[in-house]
Amino acid sequence: MARGADRLVRSRVVGRAGGAGTPIIYRMRQQDGRWQVLDVVSKGVSQVAVQRSDFAGAVSQGGLPGLTARLAELNAKERARG
Repeated sequence: MARGADRLVRSRVVGRAGGAGTPIIYRMRQQDGRWQVLDVVSKGVSQVAVQRSDFAGAVSQGGLPGLTARLAELNAKERARG
């Protein structure tokens, strides 16, 4: 599996009323001919860092079963949204 260098894609989400919008940065990597999103940064906060902290808390409170339960909860919320 060949790995390329990471690339930052800067974008802005603008609401219906216009305005300045919210800057979003995607950290991406091309792998096997396809681009993959590795991280999303909004308002200076990395989604990867947030999840790492969330998962570390779940592991410290309930070990691996606690992390598994947290991931199942997050998956259930996503399925319900979609």
